[in-house]
Amino acid sequence: MTRDAFYAEILVLQSELFPDARIEILQRLSNYIKLNIPIRENLFIYVRFNAENDRQDFALIYDNTRIFGYDNLKQWHCHPVADPSQHVPCPQPSLRQVLEEMKTIIETLEESTH
Repeated sequence: MTRDAFYAEILVLQSELFPDARIEILQRLSNYIKLNIPIRENLFIYVRFNAENDRQDFALIYDNTRIFGYDNLKQWHCHPVADPSQHVPCPQPSLRQVLEEMKTIIETLEESTH
């Protein structure tokens, strides 16, 4: 997948799943992009994609701490909500799956903080 194709898919999913959020591009190179999707002041989704090696990182950050994520360093694995320090092997998730899971976690978090 190219950087532009990856970013285009992120844009579509962000507008569908997080319509009030605006993507913040932190770094963009010819084959690389790093961005945040701010949800509220202390909560955001961090995304990194490198087209040269297909490295992908997704983290849900709350109060400066990863509370959930997926990445493919060495192999695809999940950092589950119950213990985000864990590396649970898994098949490659779709971008939709990652962002939908994060949306569910965010909704649960917002219910518990209100």
